[in-house]
Amino acid sequence: MFQPDIEIEHHDRLLEIRRLRASGLKYRAIAAALGISAARLSQLRPQVDRLPHCDPLVPMADVTWRTSVAYLPLSRRARSILAASAFATVADLMGAQGGPLRPEWLPNCDPRSWREIRTCLAVLEAREIAVRHTVAA
Repeated sequence: MFQPDIEIEHHDRLLEIRRLRASGLKYRAIAAALGISAARLSQLRPQVDRLPHCDPLVPMADVTWRTSVAYLPLSRRARSILAASAFATVADLMGAQGGPLRPEWLPNCDPRSWREIRTCLAVLEAREIAVRHTVAA
């Protein structure tokens, strides 16, 4: 399910955990600082370790055709699928071979991630970030 605000909030929390750990805090102190249990922090630690970058995700309102697909407010699974594809930016994704995005261009894309990516593209198209803007650049 496409929930960009929740994905951004979750990603920001993971970045905060990484920042606090880098500052020298112990995990118990980090859990207390964030107001979560030590058990929940233990669940989040593997996700923090797998963060590919230290930059926040881009809110949907700020996404442009130049935005990297790695920073779209999608689930980690959907971002991983896009990272493994030939698409680098939103322009690449929306202008996919001059037609609509097809499942065979995203190998190993499960139905849930496919719906999430298509919903994201529909939101962007509704905001008029369309292929015609990508061709002009």
